[in-house]
Parts: sequence; C-alpha cells; structure tokens
Amino acid sequence: MPDAFPGPEGEPHSDRMLEMKLFHHYVTETYITLCQGRLDAHHFQVVVPRIAVSHAFLLDSLLGLSALHLAYLNTHDNRSWLEIALKYQNRACSAFTRVLAEMTPENCAPAFLCSIFIMLCATAYPCVTQDKHTFEPLSHVLEIRQLIAGCAFLFEQLSGMEYRGDLQGWLKYKDGEVDQDGNPYHAIMESLQRVQDKFTSLGGPNQTAYQNTWDILHEAIKRWPFGGPNGGIIAWPINISEDYIALLKSGDWVGRVLFLHYGVGLHLLSDKWFVRDWGRRLIETVLQSEEDIPPIWTETITWTKEATYQPKKSSSQDAEKQPLLETWETPAERSQWTLLHDKRPSASTMSRLAKFTILSTLLLTIITIHLPSVLTSPLDFATSRLDGASKLEDGKRGAVASESAICSRHGTDIINMGGNAADALEGMYHSGIGGGGFMLVKTPEGTFEAIDFRETAPAAAFQDMFENNTKAAVSGGLASAVPGELRGLGYLHSKYGSLPWSTVVQPAIQTAREGWSVGHDLVRYMNAAVGDDEDFLSQDPTWALDFAPNGTRLGLGDTITRKRYAATLETIANEGPDAFYSGSIAKTMIDAVQKANGTMTLEDLANYTVAIRNVSEIDYRGYRITSTPAPSSGIVALNVLKVLGTYDDLFSPDTLNLSTHRLDEAIRFGYGLRTNLGDPFFLDGLDTYQEMMLADSTIEEIRKNISDQHTQAVSAYNPQGYESLETPGTSHIAAIDHSGLAISAITTINLLFGSKVMIPETGIIMNNEMDDFSIPNSSNSFGYIPSEANFIRPGKRPLSSCTPAIVTHPNGTVFFVAGSAGGSRIITATIQNIIHVVDEGLSAAEALAQPRLHDQLVPNRVTFEYDYDNETVSFMEARGHNVTWVGPGESTAQAIRVLPNGTFDAAGEPRQADSGGFAV
Repeated sequence: MPDAFPGPEGEPHSDRMLEMKLFHHYVTETYITLCQGRLDAHHFQVVVPRIAVSHAFLLDSLLGLSALHLAYLNTHDNRSWLEIALKYQNRACSAFTRVLAEMTPENCAPAFLCSIFIMLCATAYPCVTQDKHTFEPLSHVLEIRQLIAGCAFLFEQLSGMEYRGDLQGWLKYKDGEVDQDGNPYHAIMESLQRVQDKFTSLGGPNQTAYQNTWDILHEAIKRWPFGGPNGGIIAWPINISEDYIALLKSGDWVGRVLFLHYGVGLHLLSDKWFVRDWGRRLIETVLQSEEDIPPIWTETITWTKEATYQPKKSSSQDAEKQPLLETWETPAERSQWTLLHDKRPSASTMSRLAKFTILSTLLLTIITIHLPSVLTSPLDFATSRLDGASKLEDGKRGAVASESAICSRHGTDIINMGGNAADALEGMYHSGIGGGGFMLVKTPEGTFEAIDFRETAPAAAFQDMFENNTKAAVSGGLASAVPGELRGLGYLHSKYGSLPWSTVVQPAIQTAREGWSVGHDLVRYMNAAVGDDEDFLSQDPTWALDFAPNGTRLGLGDTITRKRYAATLETIANEGPDAFYSGSIAKTMIDAVQKANGTMTLEDLANYTVAIRNVSEIDYRGYRITSTPAPSSGIVALNVLKVLGTYDDLFSPDTLNLSTHRLDEAIRFGYGLRTNLGDPFFLDGLDTYQEMMLADSTIEEIRKNISDQHTQAVSAYNPQGYESLETPGTSHIAAIDHSGLAISAITTINLLFGSKVMIPETGIIMNNEMDDFSIPNSSNSFGYIPSEANFIRPGKRPLSSCTPAIVTHPNGTVFFVAGSAGGSRIITATIQNIIHVVDEGLSAAEALAQPRLHDQLVPNRVTFEYDYDNETVSFMEARGHNVTWVGPGESTAQAIRVLPNGTFDAAGEPRQADSGGFAV
C-alpha cells in the first residue's frame, strides 16, 4: 500500500488517519445501511468491528466497504474513494486466500463476515459507478451467484461448529426463528400466486424447474426480510437450478416472468445504497421488447414494470411500514433514514478495468473456499530460502496457476523455498504420469523452447488396427500410447530446474500418501466417467482401492489417498525419471497393458524421446505471441489471432456483436486449416504448410473471404477431413518466476481416467491417446471422413488441441501466460482469453470470468455459455450461425499476467470449484 492516499479534497491522508476515518465512517454510518433489524444493528456496529480489530483481513474488507460507501455519498471525489476501496479489497483478498487455506474454528466467523463484505462490494459497484453502458444485470447476477455460494459455504461451516462465538445469536436467522411483524408486500405475493396458477395450467416438460424456482422465490418474499433457511431475496440466485438458468437464457417466458418477480423483490431493497435500481435495471434487461409478449403474461409483466418504477415512500409514516427502515436504539444517535434516502446526483464512473477488478478478482477469491482444509503444503519451511527472491515484495517472486488449488500451493511453496518456475511446475504437477503433453518455455534471456512430450504409437501399431473395433481405441490396453510425461518433466528439470529433483517431487508424494478432500470437480469427473450400469471405480478392485475403499464410491468431502501412486513417485524421486521407463515400474506397466489386450513393449518405453521443436510466433497489437507448432494446435490459434489483428476496434462497445461474428469466422477458417496437421516427423512439407498458415498472403485471403453479413457452409472453409476433437482429460499449468522464466504446459491422459487401465502395483493411470488418431474408413457420427494426416503409424504422435501460449512485450519481457484444458475447446478458450487481456485490458481473473463461445467447424454449430449476452447471440443467429447454449465448464483455463511493476496476477478457472492461481 502506498505511503498516503489522497483525501476527499485532494490532500494526502496518512495510512493511520485514513483508516481511522474509514473505521469511524463504518461504525457511525455504513453499518446502519446494512441492518434489517435490532439484532443486525448490534452485530454490525458492535460485534463485527470487535472481531475485525483482531483479524486484519476482515478489517481490510470492512474498510474497503466503508470506502465504497463514501464513493457513493461523495460524488465530487468518487474516483479517489473508489481507488481506496479497490486497494483495501485487494489486500483483504490476498490475506483471505491464506485464511481459507487454513480454516480453524477461530477464523471461520471472521472469514464468513469477510465473505459478506466482499459480496456486498461486488453487488454495490454498479450502483456506485452508475455505469449503464457496461453493466449487464443478468450476467452480473449470475456472477454474484457464485459469490453468494461462497458466503453460504462459510455460513454452513460456521453453523456446524459447536462454539460460534459472538455470532451465536445472529445464526438464529438461518433457522427462521426471528419473528416478523407481518409482511406488507401482499401485491407481489398475490402476483406470484397468479403466476403459479398460469404456468400450472400451461403444463409442459419444465414444470419441475418452474415450481422449484417459484417455491424458493415465494419463501424469500413470504419471510421478508430474512428469508428463512434459504436466505433473503439477495440470496435467491444461489438456490436456482442450472435447468432454470438454461430456460432463462433460451428466452422461456415462464422463466422470464419468474425472474421479473425477483427484480421486483430486489426493488424492495432499493432504499439500500448497495442495491439501488438493480430491480428496475434487471427488468429492463429482460424486457428489451414488448412486441412478442404472449397475451397470457401481458398483465403480469405490466405490473412488474409499474411496481419497480414506483419510488419508495420517504415519509416518516411510511418508514415504519418498511422492515428495512425500522427504528432502533443504537450508540450512534442518527436517523438512518437521512442516510439511506438518496439525495445525491449521479456518480462518476471508473474505467472498465477497475470495475472488473473489484468484481472478478473477488469472485475468484471466494471460489477457493471449496478447499478450506486441504491447501496446507507438506513442504518444510524450516530451511532458509536459497536466493535473493526472499527479498522481493509479495506478489513479485513468482506465480503458479492450475486446476488444483492444492497443487498451485505446492508450486508457490517451492518458489518460496528458492525454486524457480521449472521447479514449481514439476512440484505442482498432478495430471498423471501415464500421459504426455506440450510445454512452452520462455527463458530469462528471452529465448523460447517448445518441448513436445506427446505420447507415441507403439511399434506394433498400424493404420487399420481399430477399423473393426473403434471402442478399443477408447478403453483397454490397445488405447494406450507410450507415455512421455516423465521424459518431458525430466528434460525440463535437467535444463531449467534449480532445486534437487527429489525435493520438488516431495509435495506430490505427501499429498498422495496422506490424502486430500474430494472436491466438487473430482465428484463431477467421477460421475461423468462411469456408466449407468457399470461403475469401474467401485467394481474394479484395482480402482476401488483408491476410489471406493469401503465398497462405495467416495463422495464430496471424503478423504482420498493414493498410497500405491505415492510409493511409485517416491521411487521416481530417488532414482530419477528413468525409473519409469525401465525396471519394476516399467515391467508392471507393460504386463498390465498387455493383459488388457495392448501391444506396448518394454522396448517402446525405453525408446521414447522428447522432441524439441521450433516455436511459432506472430505480432499482435504491439505484442509478440508465441506458441507451439504441430502436432499441437498453437499454430491454429496464431492463425486466428493474426486474422483478427487485421480488424480495428475489435470488441469495443460499438463493435461487440460484429466482432463476435468475425471471431467465429476466423476460428472456422482456422479449424479448416487444422485438418491438414499431424506429426511433422511423418508428414512431408508440414513445416512449409505451417509457415503458409501464418503468411501474410494467407491471412489476407482469409480476411477477404470473411463476410460481415453471413456465415458460410462448412465446405467454404476448406477442411481436408475430420478428426475427433472431444478430449476432456487435459490439464493446463502456468508458472513464472522473478527471473523471467515462464512456462505454459498442457498435459493429458486424453479422456477422463484415460483408458480405464490402472496398473495394480503402482497406481499409474494409463492414457488412451490412440483415440486421438484418425481411423480409416470410419466416418464419425456427423458423416465426415477422417483426416489422413492423422492416420496411425508406429512411433507417430497424434494431433492434439493443446495450445500453450506466452505473450511478451516488444522488449521481450512476459506480459501474459495463457493456455487451457478442454479438448477441442482449448484453442478457442486460449484465443478468447488473449483477446480479453490484450484487446480489452482485463486482468487474468477478469479474462477467465468472461463467458466463452466455441466453434470447431464440425459439427456445424457455435456454442455459447449461458452468461453470453442475448443480444450478441441473436445477432449471430441473424447471420446464419447455428447457435446452441451450453453450461459453463467445457473449457478450463489458467492464466498469469505480469503488471508493469513486476507483480504477478495469477488466476485459476472460475468454472472449476477446486482450481487456484497464486502469487508470492
């Protein structure tokens, strides 16, 4: 934090004076705006500050909220107070993450209160800035839904504790034990009843989704203002289902009418500065046009509009009718009505970057709470750090990001020990040593290296081996290619590592041996991997030993251990990566693969080598973007970005819809070119072809063939074949250190749980990368012939969607480390995240939080995540695109951005519950 912040009149305040002003403002004014009753008043004014002075992270979040309230009240100095609020909230989040990693009965209550203040800041920000141009209420609600989920999680943790401290009385709200003086909001209750009658009479397949949504909304209004066990109206979004969200995004009228009543419910809070006109703006967003309103809903919708446009009564008599404005006795002798009644002009606005920093950074921080008890590192910090990195400021020594917050913490712990980015990546690795992948390394000197450790086809493999048995390419011994993972990590360590190999492998060993808590992501993966009739995770003894040790598959919150795998890693730690490719580990692997009908041999393992390839690069918007060539797909992403670089004002507010169309068209041409790619060792002229993909003449030709008026038939994009691209079993890892060493790595065992072959003795899960090859004479379900460039050959590497990328400044320093997991969606996710950071100026967290589209040319459709703007999607439909809505999470990215002062901005994927990005 700087030595002094500017005061409201421009003169500097010392840190102490500023904090005294903010604290005084909270206990005399801000707290009043948060209250809904006498019990609230006592806790917000007395109990919360008392707890905060003993917990710095809670105090910072309190001061940040107070500064945001001052920004709301002081329009003449709005910007200064907003900047102060942002700084305190960022500091709170940094400490809050560490608190969540070591949750205890003593800090659970402060963490819960901190989560409330963070959520309120995210809710309040659009009300403070009054930014009507970039504020999209519907998307904002869905984002804050995740913040509320974080608050609810901590609330449940606190409620389950035997001792709840000073918050004991407050928790009665959850049980619905607080009596109300009657509910004055009869009009909305009556309207909800009419809505229920109408959708019940309409019938249809969505009755369950409608009724469940109605029940929760009805309960929130009925128990106004506290809402009972499900929370009040602000908490309503956490209780709605994905099915209902899908209906809402598709324009379903019942779904929209229910959402309009949520807007009316929010309007009941419009006397709160952190809500204000949320309800009205939500209704304006949902009702962009009245032309197509079905007659059955006309009267109801008219009522919702009138209800939200009626100003709240401001007389003293009416104040007594409103539960939120109830009079109580407090040490602060002030009428809260004077404070709550808004008499100010519209506030000034900040930049879009500052706005999203408050919302998205806090959003990603809250999401990490799903792993509160398992993030502690097994590393021993008794030893001193080994180099000058310990003298650097926090956030400037290094950063790591992965889909596992546990592993990301391992990586930052290694950096704190004196390790570098290479050591961190090896220590945090978690995807499974039975696979392979690609790494892009940027050295401190500014040079790049592409490390290809992709799996290879065994020597006995041949082109037609799956012609009459395509299922064998997915599961069983034949599905496994020769793993390259440890050869790749060994090469990285020998050339770039600084700590001993045995040291950096220790975190993975200890975590596997001692176990970790099963998170939401692992539960989702297990559910997706097993069939309705067969659960190999519990029925196969080899898998059940880890995943169903008591006969039933492990569930959320259970502890999972992988002791056989820990012993295997310990052997590799002591003997080096070669222990995987020879000796007992190799023999048991080959025995199990061959027993499962595979053909891999010990010679295949012994002969595996890493391929070092030249990188591919382009200039884009004044930056240099570097990625990996075939058989990865970095060249495809660079082709798309170079085409987009020919357009000015990409994704500016005035060109958002057209930019989306141009992005999709460039992607379709890129995927058309991709069908000629494969292993360069087996394809003559592939290096020349890849140069052609980035040639100015190719880019100009693609640009000329993109029509701003319509999309085109698949054949117009010149695909030479088709290969299966649905490969979800990948993982992206990003790491960087203060020396400038940066690594973007994408590893994979292909599909979830690979080939479903686990080695009984070692716990190694084998890949099914043979499925990434194309099979001759076997068209896919869409009728397209396979790609000849990707036919099987002994020793060949299958084509991959992996797209590691690093963006650098003109002077060669790192600006952004990007990549993703998600099969075919890796390419499009990486492209969009680079655009968000370079073109739109977003942070790493903000970029990852944006909704994504995906188009891989075949099948001929473009998918949009639910949060995507309805107007943009309608624009795309009007230009002939086949549009499909999908839930979030089909791609999972990690990212690190480097700020001008050298601070690392790391973020994990918000679509995953257990990911994490951290800087030290």
